[in-house]
Amino acid sequence: MNLSVTLSSEIRLGQALKEAGIKKPASVRKITLNGTLRLPDFHFIQTKMRRTLQVLNMGNASVEGNKIPDWAFNHCIGLISVTIPESVVEIGKCSFWECTGLSSVIIPDSVTEIGADAFFNCTGIGIGITSSSELPEKPDEMDNDVQIQYITDTKLKWLAQFFPENVLDEVVNML
Repeated sequence: MNLSVTLSSEIRLGQALKEAGIKKPASVRKITLNGTLRLPDFHFIQTKMRRTLQVLNMGNASVEGNKIPDWAFNHCIGLISVTIPESVVEIGKCSFWECTGLSSVIIPDSVTEIGADAFFNCTGIGIGITSSSELPEKPDEMDNDVQIQYITDTKLKWLAQFFPENVLDEVVNML
């Protein structure tokens, strides 16, 4: 089941699902969240939807404190794809700890900090990076292969800020 719900200060995720006619939260495979997510919403996903929720789109939502909480999706083994909101500046420690089914996380360029072990044992992960900043101008004489490497190197320099020194090569190999 694919669903879109809006959260408000009065309506948390559990209630929003009930109001949408969902009796079993575990029946939801894909969900788009709007409004502001708070700690109880992350807790609800982690406890009621961890095995079955596959696609979580928070792209048009916001997160209280502009941070994905520490341990937010701990052991959410059903998750395959997550889109993080543009308003988020930090992904907390162990946020996606052992989300073994996770293969895609879209991290906006607003994120400036990724906590320790945020993606621990996410064995199938690929990280998508969006960037609102312009790529540096490339010389016109570059052939296609060189252009692709140039763009990749530019993106990797941006990605390097999130990893300890000398770890980026290992991350790239994982991707």
